[in-house]
Amino acid sequence: MGDSPTMVNLSKIFRPRRNNLDEVSEDDQLCAFLATFPTKLEYTKPEFYFILWVFWSQQEGSQNNLSFGDPGQWVIHNKIKSSFYKFELTLYDFDGIIQFWAPVNTGGRRFLTTSDQPFAINYLNTGLDKFRLSSLRYRYSIDVNKLDVEDDPMIITGAPASAFLNQLPELVLDLKAHHGCPLVRSAMECDLLAYIVLPICDPSQNCCVGVVECFMKRCDCSLVIFNQLNQALEKVGLRTFDVRECRPYKSIQGLKHAKKDIEEALKIVYESHNLGLAQVWVPYEDEKHVGFSSQTNRTFALKLTGLNNGCFDWSYNNYHNACNMLALRIGDGLAGKTLQNHEPHFCRDISKLSNTDLLVSFTANTKCSCFGICLRSIDTSDFYYVFEFLWPRNRNYVILIESLVLTLKMCLPNFKLASGPQLGDELRIIDVENSTGSKLGHFKIFKGNKLSRIPLECMPNEAKFKTTAIELPRKEIEQQFGTTMKKAAKSLKVSLSTLKRKCKVLGIYEWPGPKFVKRKVNDSRKDQRDMNEEDTGAIVDPSAVKGDINFDESTLSIKVEYADDIIKLHLPLLLVTFIALDKEIGNKLKLNRGSFKLKYLDEDGDWIVLGSEQDMKCCIRSSKKLDSIAIRLRVLPCVHNKYVA
Repeated sequence: MGDSPTMVNLSKIFRPRRNNLDEVSEDDQLCAFLATFPTKLEYTKPEFYFILWVFWSQQEGSQNNLSFGDPGQWVIHNKIKSSFYKFELTLYDFDGIIQFWAPVNTGGRRFLTTSDQPFAINYLNTGLDKFRLSSLRYRYSIDVNKLDVEDDPMIITGAPASAFLNQLPELVLDLKAHHGCPLVRSAMECDLLAYIVLPICDPSQNCCVGVVECFMKRCDCSLVIFNQLNQALEKVGLRTFDVRECRPYKSIQGLKHAKKDIEEALKIVYESHNLGLAQVWVPYEDEKHVGFSSQTNRTFALKLTGLNNGCFDWSYNNYHNACNMLALRIGDGLAGKTLQNHEPHFCRDISKLSNTDLLVSFTANTKCSCFGICLRSIDTSDFYYVFEFLWPRNRNYVILIESLVLTLKMCLPNFKLASGPQLGDELRIIDVENSTGSKLGHFKIFKGNKLSRIPLECMPNEAKFKTTAIELPRKEIEQQFGTTMKKAAKSLKVSLSTLKRKCKVLGIYEWPGPKFVKRKVNDSRKDQRDMNEEDTGAIVDPSAVKGDINFDESTLSIKVEYADDIIKLHLPLLLVTFIALDKEIGNKLKLNRGSFKLKYLDEDGDWIVLGSEQDMKCCIRSSKKLDSIAIRLRVLPCVHNKYVA
């Protein structure tokens, strides 16, 4: 008998007996379990509750264990056995079976077999010995040139063969959908509901050396099991294949550039909107898939990139990590549904999704919402990208989604909606499972918008002004200096926006109004109420900003001083955030992020540090009080985290 596994980071809680006093002892259960098998089994008895029983055949090392004649399978066999020892169930009471399928070469044919290979269970009296015996009788064909296996009913095709050939891990949350495989039917007879299949890579060989298969009686813990299996494999020097290594993306022209833009945009969206998770999926077609049916071509969604800091709930991080290795079937999950028909999808309460959905596995007790939107880039033509965002369920989803879309529009000018409309136009979003309670199956954002808002400076010259030009000489404007801009506009009998536009044309970038007089207490209290508005999920509420300032309706003008240089920026008013401003200034001045700090000119003539979204709101309010047509900023280099005066 082998030695007991070494325990790591586990409290010394001895394994309790599962049976009652009137039931047989654990030793009797073990004897009955071992007697079920035709060959003698070696085993390790777990001393702790969260460690599994590990079994293997006395005949290990026989020729059946050699992978196409490779003696290295001996080493793989021992590593797999050791990984089962190190599998630590720290969160869930696992009730299922884990087993290893090794490749063999018999009679010129290639197969996967679990004969003589290690397997592990948590309890002895759950009837899993019957499923293990059934597994020993079957072999999976992995010879792609000889797929006709009808002559031998014991040679089958299924998920382990598929995972071995295409090196894509699989997680199936409902075995009923795959009852065509005889082993799946056998698993269902043992009350097993879900399973995980992991193609195993030996880094020293850089090839697939076998498949770990895990059947479970619970599907709500599948992602936890998935991640813990990977951790156990890494401890012994093995790993599963990362799906991102399987992509044939080198042949997709422009993808490298598009991915860089996506990563920068994703960071801005993620941080400025305080999200729980943000990631992007792309399609992948596997041409050599051997699945549960005769279908040989299958399309998946693979994760391109993502962000998560685990600040809300450990489940976000768990889902984020699992998505790095799992291929999502088209139509499964919110991202898979979005990629299937290219329409935006939203679910306010993802616990309402089907039990077979990947999201449900990780969010069984997590109250969160999910939004998916499909975009295309002019750099990659008809290649699709699905942006998936998750956040706590108590947020105002309509305002948050509108702000997300507008931020994507600003950060990704080369991208457009795959479903047709422009970003910012009226958009119908499918309400998955009627999660918002509207019972319509959908809702709309940007209602009534027919054309996306375009900053004035970006419009063609002939389209800027459709009305008769208003004559307003500089001399007449200068006569109004010393009063407020509102009063000047009224005196000149023009609109405030017209006066501002004329000032820009004449080079009057700051309005010399009256000396600032501090507001009354009532105004200060009003400002305080504005600062304490309800959080809608986005750092900047576009409607609130628009009501606070008197700038041009479409853009915000900002003058930036850096050393002896002055640059001027025009940013879309609805999208002004500190993160976006910091990024834009860094790009314009070719400065690395974090190498400089910003200060703004307030109503008292002082230069105040601008370092957060809250500071950005104060900056905008100060500019309103100054009655200035442009915000004034200074860029100061940082030296040892101090400002250079």
